[in-house]
Parts: sequence; structure tokens; C-alpha cells
Amino acid sequence: MALALVVNAQDKGAVIDKIIAKVDDKMVLKSDLEAAYLQYLSSGQPTNSNTKCGLLESLVVNKLLVAKAEIDSVIVTEIEVEQNLNQRVQMILSRFGGDPAALESYYEKSMDQIQDEIRADVREQLIVQRMQGTITADLSVTPA
Repeated sequence: MALALVVNAQDKGAVIDKIIAKVDDKMVLKSDLEAAYLQYLSSGQPTNSNTKCGLLESLVVNKLLVAKAEIDSVIVTEIEVEQNLNQRVQMILSRFGGDPAALESYYEKSMDQIQDEIRADVREQLIVQRMQGTITADLSVTPA
């Protein structure tokens, strides 16, 4: 079941986004799935009819891990987030020849806006990584 976010402005009844999954108090929006799909396509990986299902599963698992991390008080510091954010921005910039103006033109946003959008994803990904590490810390893999 999907819920729709609706505008109460001039364009009454226009759907802004849809909630396609909910984990605890975390929501996965249709725009999140579409953004993940576009990022997947831009990475050059092969697609099939199950690609979006796999991406949705990944988004839901991430939300589960973030919810569990909140319960277990797993945190990441702002310094970690900023360091990781800077690395990602530099990687993205390298795709545009290191030219911030080209990046801003491509996304039609300022560097600050681009970084603000990426920051929340970076924080969530770091929390997910930390939670996965916590869950798997005491596991040992054997050939059997």
C-alpha cells in the first residue's frame, strides 16, 4: 500500500511523492527508489526486470539497520560524516573533470545544495555500515 504526499497549493491534488515502504518510523519514498535506480543505471551495471525490486529490498534493509542502530545507540560523528562527504564530492567532481561549475550546471544546484542532499545519505550509509559491523563482529566463518 502506498500513501501519497499531496500539495495544498494552487495545484490541488497533485502528488509530490509516495511512501512505498515503512520501517519503524523510517519511510522509503518512491523518489528514493527512483534516485537509487538512476544511480544504478549511471554505474553501468546490467539491469533486468528484478532490478528495482532488489533496490527496494536494499533500501528497506538499510532502514531496518538504521532503526536497529537507533535502538542500540549506534552513532557516527559529524567529523566522520564530513570526511566521507568530502571524499564523495571529490569523486563526483572527478567525473566532471574537477570543475565545480560543470557539476552545478549538470545538477542545476549549487555545491552547498548538492552536499546537503548527499549528507543525509552519507550519514545513513555510515550508520548502516557500523550496524552491520556490530552485528557481524562476533561471527566466525568456517568451511563447513
